[in-house]
Amino acid sequence: EEISWVHHASVSRVLPGEIWVRVEERVPVAFLWSPRGASLIDGEGVVLDAPPETYFNLPVVRGVTLSEKDDTRRAKLQRLVSFMETVKGVSQSGADQVSEVNLADSRNLRAIVSQDDHSVLLHFGDELFAERFQTYQARIGEWRRQFAEMQSIDLRYEGQAAIHSAGAEAVRVDSPGTKPVQAKPAAKAPATADRKSTRLNSSH
Repeated sequence: EEISWVHHASVSRVLPGEIWVRVEERVPVAFLWSPRGASLIDGEGVVLDAPPETYFNLPVVRGVTLSEKDDTRRAKLQRLVSFMETVKGVSQSGADQVSEVNLADSRNLRAIVSQDDHSVLLHFGDELFAERFQTYQARIGEWRRQFAEMQSIDLRYEGQAAIHSAGAEAVRVDSPGTKPVQAKPAAKAPATADRKSTRLNSSH
């Protein structure tokens, strides 16, 4: 159990002369970028060395550090797992499009979703993940036709979405034909990521 990839191990003796060793491995749920490079991290916040020449189709997690307390990191990763499971419940293909999740703000989970060479930053807040992802999926085609160079969509507001493109707009989500109205300018979105899978080369 001192090996990072081993979640639990047990040893039992089976008479007359056998010993059984049962090993439960940890399951990585995301990539973690740290000063030592790209690592894998599981749902309990345990950082794992990547096996050599291995491919994983996982999102990148940000807002998680190696210096924070284990309990804090574990809580953040459990939040990530809950979010991804919720999104998968809405759409497996949609979950596969989540390339990055930022957990720095406990009140606002942010995710970068990549589709057809387009990436957009989504603000989910801290609740109603399924409903807000459904809204995104139902309206993204319409919004892309309506707004050029869309950078971020804030889904935290009931009945409307705040879209940051060339200018900030607020659009109703309960009536597709409603004319957009001006909203307060949103902060500029960070650079987006379109990586959905990563190959790790490790000498370990």
